[in-house]
Amino acid sequence: LYRWEALTMLLDQLSRRARKVVRFRSVIDAKGVSLAHRKLRPYFKELAKHTNSVVAAAVYILNTSSVASSLYKAFGKLFQNERQRSLTTILCGDPFAASADFAARFERSALPSDIGGELTTGTDGHCCLGVEQPALCDEDAVWAKYLS
Repeated sequence: LYRWEALTMLLDQLSRRARKVVRFRSVIDAKGVSLAHRKLRPYFKELAKHTNSVVAAAVYILNTSSVASSLYKAFGKLFQNERQRSLTTILCGDPFAASADFAARFERSALPSDIGGELTTGTDGHCCLGVEQPALCDEDAVWAKYLS
């Protein structure tokens, strides 16, 4: 829940400074997800509820199996409303090759290598572990990060 509050505060701060509505796109790595994760369904429902309440432009779910993609297409209508379905894109394999929209929105150099990008700035082979980010209360630093 705090994650969504922080995201909302960040979007508000950036929107005010940009003088336009700033939206976000979620990129979720589903690598390793199996049927054993079905017990997490209540948490995913909560996640979907909050995603609907903030200004999400799109949600990309990467590294899904073809079976999971087929199941989503079959059962997505039961668990998601029309808006959520229109925002969600399931991608198998290389997301840059699989979706022109994804390739237009993201640069390989800005995404972790785990999901088809080239970013390796973190420690121990992780893209973001140990990478310093600006504090939300430092508006100038957040703005500079947004513009970079």
